[in-house]
Amino acid sequence: MNHDAPNPPYGAEFAAYYDRKTAETMGYAPYFVTAILLLIAVLRGETFFYIAAAVTTLFGVYCGPYLSKGAPLRMDAKGLHLKGLSVIPWTAIQSVELKTTHVRSIQIAKLAVKLTGAVQEEARPDALSRLQSRIWRKVAADELRINLSILNERPDDIYAAAMTFTVRA
Repeated sequence: MNHDAPNPPYGAEFAAYYDRKTAETMGYAPYFVTAILLLIAVLRGETFFYIAAAVTTLFGVYCGPYLSKGAPLRMDAKGLHLKGLSVIPWTAIQSVELKTTHVRSIQIAKLAVKLTGAVQEEARPDALSRLQSRIWRKVAADELRINLSILNERPDDIYAAAMTFTVRA
């Protein structure tokens, strides 16, 4: 399956994956830097480089989900599926809004999802998964912000799909 090809936003299911180029850079770069820092640390014997290698390794662990093959955002008739959250049924979604901010020449797109009730997080089985990155953030008990900038689909297409599914519900 080609994850770089856009999905039709009005189909029976819509999925957005991590943008391959960004994900691989963010996922592998920390480990490459760690290897270089460890090499320098062993050759020079300085503690600073060991500490720097540990920090970049932790950043690599934080970015680990970017390398996963599953879709972090999926929409179908059952609801909105976000990795790390239980399925949010369309009837539990009050409104969906596309918000964009600009930092210099970079556009950051987020989907604001207002819910009719509180957000239910999935039980995270281990401490490692609690430390890892996710595309959503809880901004209130009944509101989520989903970062669309690191996904392979255009923010407008994701918003159009969300609006299509909320209208159908």
